[in-house]
Amino acid sequence: MTTIRDVAKKAGVSFKTVSRVINGDPYVSAETMAKVKRVIEELGYRPNITARSLATKRTFLIGLVIPEFTSPAYAMMVQGIEDVSAVQEYGVLLCRTRHSRKREEALIENLASSKRVDGILLFSNRIDAEFFTQIKKKYKLPLVVIDRDVEDEEIPCVFTNNREGTYRTTAHLIKAGRTKIAYITPVIDTTTTLERLEGYEQAMREHGLSYQGRTLVDHTGDREKGFAAMLRLLDREDPPDGVVAFNDLLAIGAMQAIKERGLRIPEDIAVVGFDDIEAASVVEPALTTVRQPLREIGETACKMLLQLINGEEVSTRRVVFEPTLVVRKSCGTGVLCR
Repeated sequence: MTTIRDVAKKAGVSFKTVSRVINGDPYVSAETMAKVKRVIEELGYRPNITARSLATKRTFLIGLVIPEFTSPAYAMMVQGIEDVSAVQEYGVLLCRTRHSRKREEALIENLASSKRVDGILLFSNRIDAEFFTQIKKKYKLPLVVIDRDVEDEEIPCVFTNNREGTYRTTAHLIKAGRTKIAYITPVIDTTTTLERLEGYEQAMREHGLSYQGRTLVDHTGDREKGFAAMLRLLDREDPPDGVVAFNDLLAIGAMQAIKERGLRIPEDIAVVGFDDIEAASVVEPALTTVRQPLREIGETACKMLLQLINGEEVSTRRVVFEPTLVVRKSCGTGVLCR
């Protein structure tokens, strides 16, 4: 069985240096860090987590509070988080809120008070920003918020410019000649749902188009809800000639409903989504959508949290990713990213 001293000998450093590398000591030189990590990989060394925890008074666990596990967008972000945490040999403790504000607050409070984790990553759109500040002050625990901005500038946040994303997709449909554009969204009770709605409304307003009564709200953002919502839109006296969806799953569901009614996409109704999940490029016709760098968002947030856990300063406490419009056949022909 490979030991820490085996690693030290092969790398030509002291076992204390190996220990510092494993624990993410920021004062180890980049050259030494890379050399030791290479030897660790070559020898297949795995540190004794219990001994490591006793020595550092850390749990080497990150708490991840997330609404659900089934969303493809969330899943890609989680992959990015796990890729980064694995490099520093941190485990990830997943906690699902089921979109409940009460459960979300209880999970965060429990994680922070129990000292089971060294820091928390939060996919939180429902809790008031003041709650984060209170947790941070009360427990002195590093926090990073994903998918939203909060008022407390001391709390790092990583998110996409949601408003700009739906503004671009809506404006693209308008430029393609669509004038009766509907918007399908889950319940507007989070910062993300509100910002994406605002982007849609801004584009409609700037182009002198009416959007009153054209927003259809359903409970969740899955494919089945998109299908049901689209059927209701088609049953109206003045059905839409274009649809902007909060996410790709709602858009794909809407496309299925349009086809079931014998209508054509995009000739009769054009459809656009948000996220650019894998399914967006393989549905027929391929879905025009907004791409956000989902895996990179998770990686960035996890790196920031681990820096804070290690006592390092982060270079910025606000990382905002700009969305990219990906034009496919659901609103016209050709493929264009911009």
